[in-house]
Amino acid sequence: YMERARSGDLWEIQSAQLALQMSQNAGVRQLGQTLTTDHTQLRNTMMGAARSAGLTPPPPALLPQHQQMLDQLRMSGANFDAAYTTLQIAAHQDALTLHQNYASGGDNAALRTVAGQAVPVIQGHLSHAQMLSLTPPPVYEAPEDPGERG
Repeated sequence: YMERARSGDLWEIQSAQLALQMSQNAGVRQLGQTLTTDHTQLRNTMMGAARSAGLTPPPPALLPQHQQMLDQLRMSGANFDAAYTTLQIAAHQDALTLHQNYASGGDNAALRTVAGQAVPVIQGHLSHAQMLSLTPPPVYEAPEDPGERG
């Protein structure tokens, strides 16, 4: 649980930093800032709970699935915003399942509590990413030429 959760948090933070650097979309940038803040806090809470339970937290490292998503995002170019929201939806669906399952049946009480606290945060992120994926891109309308008014 800890290795997958830690990798997921690291992916969220690193992908959010890319969003803050690469996106011009205010909604994507807002999601990136929210993810950076919340997943840093979730990571710190989980590490504190693990230490208090006498467990050694895993080193910060991306699992292959998260590394692949980060690489895909880095190569998305002009399609960054669409790739970002699509990958955020997939990652948050996976994270939601992970934390819900551990909260209901994990073997460590302190980590079960942390997993339970993470669930509503992750649900909020998932909803935010889903709303962004449904938002159509802005349509450019040329200003009306006063000389063409008949």
